[in-house]
Amino acid sequence: MTSIDGLITGLDTTSIINQLLAAERIPQNQLLAKQALAEARADVFADLRGRYDAVKSAAQALDLPDDWAALTASSSSDQVAVAATSGSITGTISFVVQQRAAAHAVYSTDTLTSLDDVVAAGGSVFSAGSFEGLGFSALVGDSLAEGVQTFEVTGESNAAVTVGDTAVPETLTISAANDEIQLAVNGVQRTLDVADGTYETREDLISAVNAAISAEPDFVGKVKARLNQVNQIEFITIREGSEATIQVTGGDLNGDIGLTDDLVALTGTDGVVSVNGVETIITNTDADTEVVLDAGTGTITATVSGPLRSGTGEVEQISFGTGSLSEVVTAVNRAKGLGTKAAIVKVDEGEYRLQLTATETGDDSAIDLDLGMFTGLGSGFTTLTSGQDAVLQIQGVVPYTVRSSADTFTDLLPGVDVTLQGTPAETITIDVTRNAEGLAERVGKLVSAINNVLKGLAESSAYDSETEKAALLTGDSTVRRARDDLTRALISPVAGATLSTLGLAGVKIQNDGTFTFEKQEFLDAYDADPAAVERLFSVDFDSEQDSAIGRILAEVDDAVGFGTGYLRGAEDSEKARVEDLGQQAAKWDVRLELRERLLRMTYSRLETSLAQLQSQSTWLTGQINSLSTPSAG
Repeated sequence: MTSIDGLITGLDTTSIINQLLAAERIPQNQLLAKQALAEARADVFADLRGRYDAVKSAAQALDLPDDWAALTASSSSDQVAVAATSGSITGTISFVVQQRAAAHAVYSTDTLTSLDDVVAAGGSVFSAGSFEGLGFSALVGDSLAEGVQTFEVTGESNAAVTVGDTAVPETLTISAANDEIQLAVNGVQRTLDVADGTYETREDLISAVNAAISAEPDFVGKVKARLNQVNQIEFITIREGSEATIQVTGGDLNGDIGLTDDLVALTGTDGVVSVNGVETIITNTDADTEVVLDAGTGTITATVSGPLRSGTGEVEQISFGTGSLSEVVTAVNRAKGLGTKAAIVKVDEGEYRLQLTATETGDDSAIDLDLGMFTGLGSGFTTLTSGQDAVLQIQGVVPYTVRSSADTFTDLLPGVDVTLQGTPAETITIDVTRNAEGLAERVGKLVSAINNVLKGLAESSAYDSETEKAALLTGDSTVRRARDDLTRALISPVAGATLSTLGLAGVKIQNDGTFTFEKQEFLDAYDADPAAVERLFSVDFDSEQDSAIGRILAEVDDAVGFGTGYLRGAEDSEKARVEDLGQQAAKWDVRLELRERLLRMTYSRLETSLAQLQSQSTWLTGQINSLSTPSAG
């Protein structure tokens, strides 16, 4: 608001108003100061939460038994790569590389003089992308019209399901008097013998029923039991389609778990596939089932991999065009799922050969093309390489061989992959040991993360007696609780562990309350008894055993767990206080704005009133001065 100060009174009204407002702004400034303090405290709690998150990540790298099964492997040759993932078996193996894997390859016996030479007039190749998501593992076309084929699963298949009438009881005791369920699956009837005992939960009972299914060879991979959303038992076939049938035919356990006999067998729902508008019904979705799909012109033989699910697929019969060498190679290499790649090799000036190579290696490698299409190649093809497996000869008194269709031997030793990058003449030695160094590095990171939390807790609650200055969280009970609980989790003995404390594995508390990690002491303990060190640290969720990592993770969750953590709760409380104080301070802005307007109006009226009085005074003075002065005599 613009104003001209003290024209009449000579007062600096703006300064007076600002001083009055400053006095009235003191409560607002106090609110803003409290808001800034709450915001700073919230930032400290957020920083602590981030430090706890780092502890959680470091602890989770050590919590499960699989984390302690990490292996390290070495190879005596740079031509043989070795990669260790996880496993529980260590050892050494020596072998000689007898041969590497190879793909079948052929080349045209006759040479061609131009890329335009016709080698396959009127030919074409079948192209099909991945169909796993639709329920097929492979497609093979036969006599299809050239061009794109419309392929779509228009009807999804479904399994046969029988459902209990009432919910499974929460607790149930099974004995010889009520331990049988008679079931017919896909026309085969068998009796399930459920193990006797008291089942405390519905889930335990369903597990027992599935165990009984697994014990019946004719039902393995054919049916499973499950609970639905209202806790009724369901038996569902693995096969889908109308050839999938299921029927409860009897059993003395049925009444106890809500089952009644089915009068007839229940069937699944068929899948429907449309190729170029022609539909084919799929009645059985067992893996590796072959079905012939009518494509209007020609057919497609499809290998079923599982349940049919809605969607479209990319299918095309790719023409060779004029059949020239270049067009044939382009068509072959464009085709998806063909299993063959083509190349033009210039062997001399004006001389070319067509080379075809299988995309897969191994003894079963083959050219997935009808070589009879290549009528322009008078002498046909010559084999360049035959498909062959990679072969290792394991050395010893009586050597034996190991084969792989590729140059990578997956799990040659449990958790260890070996990849051939050459054919070294010497004997190769692979040495697999536990990755103690890697584990020590993880433990070191965990200790560093914990120390970072303890450092943050100490700094946020410190008090400098010399300057008499306190940190933001000095005296805060949540900080004391966090420090004490986290320290206790690390120093308390672990029940049931041979090594009872982390101090015996190199994690020791120092005088200042932080921890140090003696790496060599950890390595010595691990070398002496790996299982004991693993038991000290790792978590077995099934047995709910005590462990150092389990305790640490529990403390992290207790402190900063979403919705329950006390440090997170303190942070949320400070954030709520920041918002509340901000709203209160904002109300003061409105109040002070109104006060300023009132003050300016008051002083303006004062100036106006004084101006009027001054005008009247001037007029009266003039009038008095204008009166005649009496003559003297």
